[in-house]
Amino acid sequence: MHTRKDQLHQLLTPLCFFMRLSREAYSKYLVNKIYLHAETIRVANRKVYKLLINKAAFIPEDLAHDIVILLNHYEGWFTQFRDHKKKLKPLLGDEFVFYPVDDQSPFPKQVEEKIFRYTGELKKEIAQQAQTAANDI
Repeated sequence: MHTRKDQLHQLLTPLCFFMRLSREAYSKYLVNKIYLHAETIRVANRKVYKLLINKAAFIPEDLAHDIVILLNHYEGWFTQFRDHKKKLKPLLGDEFVFYPVDDQSPFPKQVEEKIFRYTGELKKEIAQQAQTAANDI
């Protein structure tokens, strides 16, 4: 069993970092929908996905269902991305827009927000515990 501190350091902190990286790439993509920015999103999303798969043992029970939703979204998104890329064979500056095959797989923003919120609360909790321990000395 991993401690909450292990969960924070091994999974949640890097997860939030990579999710912010993906957000940044997406904000650039919204301004200029070219393959370069779409590929940057894909790379960032792949980092999130691999971290979640490789550190699955660190997923807090409170987030397990949400993480499944996120992983499912990425699986569908990666498949559609590969298919669209294969069809278009785009250059970096080419327009690259694809639409979901169904309406069941939009990015789960509420999951992302829950992960950020959970991580922030856990950081505060661990900091408070460290402060209490320091005061007890």
